[in-house]
Amino acid sequence: MSRPLIIVSTLVGIIVIFVVALMVLLNNPSAYKQRISKAVQAQTGYGLVINGDIKWRYFPPIAIALTEIDITTPKSTAPLASLKSANVDLKLIPLIFAGSVEVSGLSVDGLTVNAEVDTTGKGNWEVSTAEAASTGDHNETSAGDSLSVDIGGIDITHATVNYLDKSTNSHIVLTVSQFRTGPLGTGITTNIIGDLNFADKISNLSATASLAGKAAINESLDEFTLENFTITSTINQPDTASIATTLKLNGKVNTRNGIAKLNNSELALADLKLAFGIEATDIFGKTALTGKISAPSFNAKRLMAALDAPIETENPDALTNVSLDADIKGDLNRLKLTNLNLNLDQSKLTGAVTLILTAKTGIDFNLSVDKIIASDYLEPNGDSGSGTKSSANTKTKTTIVESDSEVIPLSTLQDINVNGTFSINNLQYDTWDATNFKLKVNNLGQQLNITGNADAYNGNITFQIASNYAGKTTSTTSIFTSTGIDITKALEFDAITGTLELNANHAFKGHMMSDLVNSLNGKSTFKIADGTLDVRPLKKIAIIVDSLQGKKSGIAEWPDMLPFSLLAGDHNFNAGIIQNQTLTASIENMRIGGKGGIDYFANTLVYDLEATLLESAGQFKVSPSLTGVRFPLHCEGSLDAEVIELCLPDRSAITNLIKDLATQQIKRQGADAIRKKLEEQIPDELKDRAKDLLKGLFN
Repeated sequence: MSRPLIIVSTLVGIIVIFVVALMVLLNNPSAYKQRISKAVQAQTGYGLVINGDIKWRYFPPIAIALTEIDITTPKSTAPLASLKSANVDLKLIPLIFAGSVEVSGLSVDGLTVNAEVDTTGKGNWEVSTAEAASTGDHNETSAGDSLSVDIGGIDITHATVNYLDKSTNSHIVLTVSQFRTGPLGTGITTNIIGDLNFADKISNLSATASLAGKAAINESLDEFTLENFTITSTINQPDTASIATTLKLNGKVNTRNGIAKLNNSELALADLKLAFGIEATDIFGKTALTGKISAPSFNAKRLMAALDAPIETENPDALTNVSLDADIKGDLNRLKLTNLNLNLDQSKLTGAVTLILTAKTGIDFNLSVDKIIASDYLEPNGDSGSGTKSSANTKTKTTIVESDSEVIPLSTLQDINVNGTFSINNLQYDTWDATNFKLKVNNLGQQLNITGNADAYNGNITFQIASNYAGKTTSTTSIFTSTGIDITKALEFDAITGTLELNANHAFKGHMMSDLVNSLNGKSTFKIADGTLDVRPLKKIAIIVDSLQGKKSGIAEWPDMLPFSLLAGDHNFNAGIIQNQTLTASIENMRIGGKGGIDYFANTLVYDLEATLLESAGQFKVSPSLTGVRFPLHCEGSLDAEVIELCLPDRSAITNLIKDLATQQIKRQGADAIRKKLEEQIPDELKDRAKDLLKGLFN
C-alpha cells in the first residue's frame, strides 16, 4: 500500500472513531435539562421550564432543539414568556472536551411575552439582584454551566409581546414576523434586520415597521451603539390615510455614565427631511437635553396631505417653500427651541419657543416675523368645502357665511396654557396693511387675555380682549381704540372720508359666532375730522321735496361729497347685532339718527336713518322751510354695496314728510290764507264736495 493510501485510510478511521465517540457522548440530551435551567436561573433570576423535548441536531451544526418552554419570575409561576420551539447552536469543542455549554447561535419560533404593569407602576418582569442571587444554588452550578454571550446570531420568528399597563390604561401588542442578527458578542458590530407590527388597543392605532442596520455592545456591557439603523414604518389610524416614515439613527447609550447621544440622524416624511442630533445626560435621573434640528426646504402642503390633513390656501403657492433650524435645550418636562429660524415662503420667523410637557401642556414663545401676507394662508374664498360663498364687487368680496364657527376656541384653550409675545414688522391682510404689529397672549387659569397694537393707515390701533371660560358660559369683553386712522385707506369706503378717533367697549356671552351675533352689547364713540360725507341719498329726497314745493331748498346744489370739519357720534349694540342697533351723529348743520341691524351670516344690513337739517350754519345753506324737518332714508342690502345703491328715500316716510311740510306752511302763512288759495283754484261745481276734504286736511 502506498503512503498516500495509508494516510487517507488513517484519516478516515480517525473520523469514524470521532463520529462514533460523539454519538455515544450525546445520546442522552435530556441530561442537560437541569443544567440549562440551573444556569439560566443562577445568572438571571428567571425560571426556565422545559415542558417538551430536548433533542440533538447533529448537522449542521451541533444544536439542542427544545420545545414548549416557559420562562417565569421568582414571584409568579404563571409564565412571563413561552415559546413553541428553540434551537440552540452549540460550539462543538467546548461541549466535547470541557463539557461547557457555549452558544454559537439561537433560533426561536412562536415566542409569546405577557408583560404587565400593575397600578403602582411595577412590572411583572422585574427581578431584583437579591432575588436573582437567592434563586440559584451556586454550589451546584459550575463555571462550565455558564452560557457564553458570544453568540453566532439570533433568529426570532412569529413572536408576540403583549404589554398591559394598568397605571396608565394602555394596552400595546407587538408582533415580530422576523428578527435576525449577525454574530453577537462584546465588542462586535453586528447586522440587524426585522419586520414587526405594532398595535395600540386603546386608540386603535397600528403600525408596521422594518428594521435594518448595525448595532454593538462594549465588553463591559454598558455601552450600546447604533450605526445607520433605519426604521421604515407605516402608521395606520382609524378613518385616515396611512402615514409612511423613515427614521435613521446613529448614536450610542452609555448606562454607566447615564449619557445617550444621537447624531447625524434623520426623519423623512413626504417632502420633509428633518435632520437632528441630541444629547441626553443623567438619563436615569433628571435628564437634561441639548441638541439641534434642521430641515431644508420642503413643501408643507405635501407634508400635511401625507398626514391626511390637506391644506388649501388663498395663495396656491403658500406653504410650498418652508425650512427651519433651531437649537434644543431642556429636559423631559420643559423643552426649549432657541435660535429658531423658520423660513415661510417669503417670510422669516425668528425667536424662541418653550414646550411644557407636564400634566398640563403649555407653550411659551417670543417670536418675530419680518413681513407676511396673512391672507395668503387663509382658506380660499369660494371654496365649496370651506362653508363660504363669494361674489365679486368692484372693490371687495362679499362673503356669505353658511355655518357657525368658534370665536373663542374653548377645547384648545382648556387643553393648553399659553404665554407669549408675537410681533410682525409688516403685516398685510387682503387690502389692509399694518406695521409694528405686536400681540401678547396669556391663557392661564381658564382666563384668556390678548392685547395688541399696530401702526396702520397714518394712525395707531390698540385692542384688548379678555375671556373668562371658568363657568358654564364664556364671557368676553373687548376694548378697541384708534387714533389718526385714514378711513378711506383702512376700509376702502368712499361714502365717508377723514381721520378717525374711536373708542369701543363691547361684551358678549358664549364662544360661538352665533353667540356673539345674538348677545353683543356695547358702545362706540367716534370723531372724524376734516372729511367728507356722501349726501347723494339726501339730495334725492331734496329734489323730490323741491318739486312738490315748487321752489329750491338749496340742498340739491350741495356737492355729492359734503365736506365737514368734524363729525362726532356714537353707536350702540343692544342684545346682539341683528336688530336694535342705534346710531347718533352730528355734523355742522345736520343731525343723523338711525336704528337697525346686521345679518352677519348673510352679510347684509337693514337700517332706517333720519337726517335732520338745522338752521343755516356752516358753509352750506338750508332753506328755512326745511330746518327741523326729518329726511328719511331706508338702507337695505349687502354691506359692500355703494351707499347710493344701499340707502334710498323711504317712500312711506316721504309721504309723512310732505304732510309735515304742509303743516309748517300752514303755521307760517295761516290756515285761512291757504284755504283761500285752494278754494280759488277749485271749480264751482266741486266746491261743496271739497269743503269736507279741506276741513279734514286743516284739522
